Amino acid sequence: MPSLYSAHMQSQSRGGRVASAARAEPALIMLSGVPATGKSTFGRWLESDRGFAHVDVENGGFDRLGLSSAWSAVCRLPPPQVSPFIAALRGLRRPVALDWGFPPPWLPLVRALHDAGVTAWWFDGDRQAARAVFIRRATVQVEALDRQMGHIEAHQALFDDFYAGRVVQAIRPDGSFTPPDRIFATIFADRSLPCSHVGVDRIPGQPPERLHPPIGARGRLPHGGPILPASKADHHRGPGWPELARRSATWVGRDSL
Repeated sequence: MPSLYSAHMQSQSRGGRVASAARAEPALIMLSGVPATGKSTFGRWLESDRGFAHVDVENGGFDRLGLSSAWSAVCRLPPPQVSPFIAALRGLRRPVALDWGFPPPWLPLVRALHDAGVTAWWFDGDRQAARAVFIRRATVQVEALDRQMGHIEAHQALFDDFYAGRVVQAIRPDGSFTPPDRIFATIFADRSLPCSHVGVDRIPGQPPERLHPPIGARGRLPHGGPILPASKADHHRGPGWPELARRSATWVGRDSL
């Protein structure tokens, strides 16, 4: 019988969409988003409470698991063939959560990994509250936060398109965070989302509508991005994508947060 985190992986078409059920595999996810929204905290919780391997990409996570060479081979632009890296993650034989607050020019690589089976999720919420948390923890200069947020906001429409249906509202205006079990249910309970391929029972007593808070008022994602049907969300890059791809090839930011 498949474990709690088993996935009925499916053969994928050229566009990376799921086509037909094949075999059970541990879940692979990527946690990214607005700085100080609790990505790493949730990743550590996944490791301690749910049996995941938490990979903090910017802080030696791949070294800890012996995957530095595999990551170095794939972490480049334009994205190379990512299947060897996916195979290395599968070789861990446990679910994996990659924790990477990537600079926006690396979005093409994130998309390639998502299409190959690493389901990409975006952590967001009240951005002023997140900024206050970032300043309070005083581990990275505020100027780095401002640069990263500037890049995110400049390409917000691309992020909204790519992450449509895969947004977690993780921080509230009062600075409190969504409990990790709620986030877990949001990520894994809806089997209809693109590449949402982990069979997990919903938390008893919690109706699905309370566990799925990513959509904002008037049917739009936070900060104005339109909701797209799953098929379009997976393939629609938006009018700004060519420019982002061009910049990605010549400018590699290092303000991952």
